[in-house]
Amino acid sequence: MKSITKLVLLLALPVLAISLACAATDAVGNQVGDAVGGAVESAINEALQQAMAEYGFDLPIEGVSNVTFEDGSLNMQVTGDFDVMVQAIRASAQSEGLTEEQLYTSTTDTTASLVFSGHESGQNIVLQMVDLGDGTVNVNLRFETP
Repeated sequence: MKSITKLVLLLALPVLAISLACAATDAVGNQVGDAVGGAVESAINEALQQAMAEYGFDLPIEGVSNVTFEDGSLNMQVTGDFDVMVQAIRASAQSEGLTEEQLYTSTTDTTASLVFSGHESGQNIVLQMVDLGDGTVNVNLRFETP
């Protein structure tokens, strides 16, 4: 369970810090906003690679873009195969001792809404994904109180 927790933290903390900086860029202009957006994506890519290397979290993602963190929800587009990602997430969650809540889980050929309980915080991990059809997948990750 620690690797998923650390992955979530590694992904969310840089985004949170840079998102706060983004809020201050409105008056400065789009150039600063673009630079901050690039820094967010770079930080997420770096954190993702570090988490996978350090904690053995094997999520088949090749790249991350369009990262936002708002109201405790991390949203991003990732490059990778949708079906492979769903299988890898389920396998990783199971190996971490999390339980997939079937009542709240829904999957189709192009969408997945996965809910896992058993996190040390007492909250559920909610992961929603949509295959955008061009080799990218929109991913939304957040914690929710059961």
